[in-house]
Parts: sequence; C-alpha cells; structure tokens
Amino acid sequence: MDITGRLIKILPEVRGESQRGPWVKGGFVIETENSYFKDTAATSSSGNVLTSSTYTNWSISGEGGANTTWRIYEGESLPLLTAFFKGTVSTDYTTADK
Repeated sequence: MDITGRLIKILPEVRGESQRGPWVKGGFVIETENSYFKDTAATSSSGNVLTSSTYTNWSISGEGGANTTWRIYEGESLPLLTAFFKGTVSTDYTTADK
C-alpha cells in the first residue's frame, strides 16, 4: 500500500515482552490530501468523538457548571469525568487556526 502525505509526528518506540518473546511497536501520524490528522483520528463508527452529540444516553454537557457526569469541550476533547474536577479554574486562551 502506498500513502502520500505530510509527516506530522513520529510516535515513540514502545518495547515489551509477551509469552512469544520480545516485541517492538512504533508508529507515526500523517496528514493526507483532504484529510487533516486530527479529524481522521477523531472519527469513530458512531460519529465524531469530539462532539457531545456522539454520546447519546450519556449524562454529558459541553457547558461548564452543568450538573452532569461527563464534560466535553466541543471539538477539542474527549469526554472527561466531572468527578475529577476540583474547584474553579479561569483562563484566557486562543486557539490556532487548523
């Protein structure tokens, strides 16, 4: 199989050992024509994993302060368990254009 694209990141090599002996795993992330790597990695068979609409029947919200089990930052994160949130954090930020 031939793939043409731009190398985004080389993933670190991981080594281990199984019952069959030692193994080595490596990987990379590439951007191909008409496919940005973040969008490709964020798609599952049930939809975009970065949007709350994918998680039907979940107690999930994209709004801070909502009394839900899960919180998602639409288009930016996977679901996060709100039980791990402590206190209130405020910040100013900008995101780069993709």
